[in-house]
Amino acid sequence: MKQFTKISLVTILSFIGVILTVMFRDIIFQAVGPAIGLFENGQPTPVAGTTVLFFWGMLVAMLPLLAVRLKWPARFHFQIRKDVNWKTVSPAIIAVIWAMSPQLWDTIKALPTAGFATIYHNFMDGFQPGFFEELVVRGAVLMAFLFAMKRGKYQALGAALGSSIIFGLFHFINLTGGQPLVDTIQQVVYATGFGLVFVAIYYRTNSLWITMILHGLTDFTGDFQVGTAGEGWLDMVIYILPFTLIALWMLRPSMNDYNLKSFPEVNDPSLK
Repeated sequence: MKQFTKISLVTILSFIGVILTVMFRDIIFQAVGPAIGLFENGQPTPVAGTTVLFFWGMLVAMLPLLAVRLKWPARFHFQIRKDVNWKTVSPAIIAVIWAMSPQLWDTIKALPTAGFATIYHNFMDGFQPGFFEELVVRGAVLMAFLFAMKRGKYQALGAALGSSIIFGLFHFINLTGGQPLVDTIQQVVYATGFGLVFVAIYYRTNSLWITMILHGLTDFTGDFQVGTAGEGWLDMVIYILPFTLIALWMLRPSMNDYNLKSFPEVNDPSLK
């Protein structure tokens, strides 16, 4: 019962924390930005606006980790583990690239004729949320689940599922902007799958840099996407299911100790 209560509390606080962090980032920027010339036609300016938003987002992304550290000694992991087995990680990375292949191809076709301002804007517009969300969700929320969960063979998988579901459910916020319900549900499923594969890659490499770059690249190329490839249910099976299955295989209970080898702090007996 104590474990259930602890996990429930972490789930609720994490979900609320993610929403509040995003709101704080956006409200402050939208309040200050126009006054210092960082907005044009209601949007951040292509260069100055997106650049300031990027660095402001990185600062705000530190807040959830600081909140977790009030209870546990959580930290970001960036250095690639020495014993990383790229043969087991590469399929997941390749599957992520496969999932973004339609928009990646559209990006390649668009770049030669796109102006500097467009490329720079899309780069910042993609990598800002990519970096921000990895630091917040994989860097802080995932760690909170790992610390809260009882040590055992389901610890890594349980934390991955918990943090990824929160990441997916957060996208229901897009309903407030008028996005259709079906499209939003697809986005929730899409984001949950991405969350799982990013956690799997993070466990196996111990480096947020890799997931941050992959996430940023996904959002960056998405800004150049033409049409709706990857957005329907059939496309989700073709593009999203492969890396989701690979992620679940990487996260299987028998690999729990290996996946958490670079996270010894989460199983400090004095913290359980």
